[in-house]
Amino acid sequence: MNETSWASLYTLTTFRLFLVLVLVVMFFAADDPGLLGSKQPMMFAWISIAYTFTSIGFSLLRTHVTIPFKQQVYLQVYVDITAIVLLMHTSGGVGTGLEILLLLIVAVTGLLMEGQFVMSCALLSSALVLLEQTYTDFTGSGFSAYSQAGVLCAALFAVAIFTLFLSRHQRASEALAAQKSLALEKASELNRQIVQHMEQGIVLVDDEGTIQLFNQGLMQMMPTPGLVESAPLGNTFPELQSALERWKAHPDTSAQLVDIPDTALELRVRFTDLPALGTLLVIEDNAALSQQIQQLKLSSLGRLTASIAHQIRNPL
Repeated sequence: MNETSWASLYTLTTFRLFLVLVLVVMFFAADDPGLLGSKQPMMFAWISIAYTFTSIGFSLLRTHVTIPFKQQVYLQVYVDITAIVLLMHTSGGVGTGLEILLLLIVAVTGLLMEGQFVMSCALLSSALVLLEQTYTDFTGSGFSAYSQAGVLCAALFAVAIFTLFLSRHQRASEALAAQKSLALEKASELNRQIVQHMEQGIVLVDDEGTIQLFNQGLMQMMPTPGLVESAPLGNTFPELQSALERWKAHPDTSAQLVDIPDTALELRVRFTDLPALGTLLVIEDNAALSQQIQQLKLSSLGRLTASIAHQIRNPL
């Protein structure tokens, strides 16, 4: 399970502990707790205290006990459903307001777990609610509320179905987002590899003049020991920084020639503005570039000469 699921489970345990403490305080501190424990106050007190300590134990499971995520959810949900139904029974059964907690548990379970487990929770909750109502009716210890129990069971299954579809949609969206993120990472790595294998020197600087990216072509052209990304361009290559400032002042210039002191290098630097990224510097050795152009001219001249000689030998 990912960190988001663990964070959601931790939030659930924290909320459960807070909710149980509120119930305990309302029951023990208030002069008139209302419907809480109205039927069997002593049993309500013992169940709420046990539920409180159990909730504290659940909050410590993640940090002190190594239990898989699913097993933790199973254990906590089963305890929640059982404890809430018992608290409902000691407070008078369905209609006390505690049944809302059952709906909440089923909804949270649907968001936490994959598959049909949420339907099992709704089924278990409904079975316990009907069992509680049957026991109450059989013992004559309360009023009959089968219609309210039936409505609650229907609501439990409705919530389960809704959260099941909602969680499937959420997980499909998360899977699609993860797939797109992976594709973006692969494309980014491919671009980085292409940049690294270019013969030209490549430097990307942000708006503050900090180096964000450089390639091996730059290192071969201008060996600079200790060059790292996030270094200021002006401290490492002051001539390139000066050329960059001149280009920013006159962005209509397509390229600039830069002489590197104490070397025979004459660089031809082209600048490209990349919105939200900074400025891309494409650096070429002007002498090598001129030599390549000269070789191309000589090659073209050689082909022209051969063509003329061929025409002379084979006149029309």
